[in-house]
Amino acid sequence: MPLYDMADIIDKTLVAQQQLNVYDSPDGNIIGTVEPGEPAGVVYSWVTGSGGMIWFMFESNNSNMVNSLGSYYIPNLPNSFSIDALQQQGVISTHQKVIDQQKANQSTFDKIANLVKWVGIAFIIGTVGKSLVDKVNIHKKAKQ
Repeated sequence: MPLYDMADIIDKTLVAQQQLNVYDSPDGNIIGTVEPGEPAGVVYSWVTGSGGMIWFMFESNNSNMVNSLGSYYIPNLPNSFSIDALQQQGVISTHQKVIDQQKANQSTFDKIANLVKWVGIAFIIGTVGKSLVDKVNIHKKAKQ
């Protein structure tokens, strides 16, 4: 399962996690680089290049990093972009979406059963804790 839905990344700023080459087209020529911690740009779209590699497409006003159409491309390689930067922009991972959906699909009975389970656990921990404190207090009184 991919870490993020590609559609959720459109209009988000990707931040380089490592030095990234910038290309004039998928599988094209290198026209620049983005340094770690620097924004790579706002994702306009994505395309699939040779071998099925996904390339992010960015539009730019930066004349140093554009092709004749005013765009540039960076391949989506592992560890290329900051996950923290995406999360700060409100992008939710596919894993979290599944968890959220499962919680939303829980029946009222399941939600109550889960709450009762945690209340029971808290009660047991409290009871055991109180018993231990009482035993320590009794032991201290016996020594006096």
